[in-house]
Amino acid sequence: MNISDKLSSPNWIVFQLIEKCNLRCKMCYQWGDTGSYHEKEKLTTLSFKHVKKIIKDCAGTKPTFGLFGGEPFLHPNVFEIIELIIDQGCYLYAATNGTLIEKYAQELVDSKINRLWVSIDGPQEINDLQRGNGVYKRVMKGIDKLTKLKKATGSKNPELGITYIVTPNNAEHIEDFFFNHINLDDFAGVSIEMQNFATVDNHLDYIEVLNSEFKLKTMAPIASGLVQDPSIFASLDIDRITEQIHKVKILCDSKQIILNTSPKTVSTDNYKNYFSAQWDKMEDRKSHCVFPFIQAEVTATGDVVGCHTFYDLPMGNIYNTDFLDIWNGERWQNLRKFIRKELFSICTSCCSYYYNPSSNY
Repeated sequence: MNISDKLSSPNWIVFQLIEKCNLRCKMCYQWGDTGSYHEKEKLTTLSFKHVKKIIKDCAGTKPTFGLFGGEPFLHPNVFEIIELIIDQGCYLYAATNGTLIEKYAQELVDSKINRLWVSIDGPQEINDLQRGNGVYKRVMKGIDKLTKLKKATGSKNPELGITYIVTPNNAEHIEDFFFNHINLDDFAGVSIEMQNFATVDNHLDYIEVLNSEFKLKTMAPIASGLVQDPSIFASLDIDRITEQIHKVKILCDSKQIILNTSPKTVSTDNYKNYFSAQWDKMEDRKSHCVFPFIQAEVTATGDVVGCHTFYDLPMGNIYNTDFLDIWNGERWQNLRKFIRKELFSICTSCCSYYYNPSSNY
């Protein structure tokens, strides 16, 4: 079958380039203290040959591409991948912990990648508590070098964005960080997201659905990294979190910086329901999710999945099957039929679920 005979490719294609990470962020559901990759013996790297084929097969419809890991800039061919995507005229972003920005600052400016989303967890003491001693200074040195190079060359790209994940460790420091520790004039976007988590019951229900509806024999080990007892959030001052985010929004608006929040609705009640796992009461709750209809994610092992949360539910593997055949295959059609009827129990653990784009699927 020719590509032209198939349905259009995804609007959004994300590559997990490498499982390897050069940090051990305590709260990360992959690399954290209870993360699913924490004790993993064998780490994998996505094949450049196969990435290249996917890009060329899908570039005609101009999808948005995303790169992440692990740490995507540990992939040996990352700048070849960036060059290929940019040469195809597609929008490209990468999510990074920021520790390699200084090393690759010139290459990043030369590459013309559209945006870097840099994960920073707060002021130096707080950030390093979660990410390791000295990490904050490394990230800030990288941002400073990159910003100076952009100004010297007159380059707009890469635009910079900050991803701030709100956890029990840094929830009191949101306002302080954005007002006193970072120069927002150097940034085009800010994303403030609540820590993802699922309950034990969510995970058990997910396992049951995967085995009964999709005929898998799995204990959903990757999703297990999301499991947390909601009691760890009991000490959060939700009123204060809400107040801080509203202040950051006013600051971003004054500088014409885009602020994304997840959950989208910034309110005390919404956050209380989120952190107490009362997701059925949330203002942002939906009866559907659009991402399996518009997005595909390729993991470092070559598995293709319909969502960042669904690594335990592969639709196929690019080392065995052509990417577009997977995208249009029976297994993916079954996933879409299921999602039209009901959500998975762990969908509420996914930030994207609370910030879905509109769609008429």
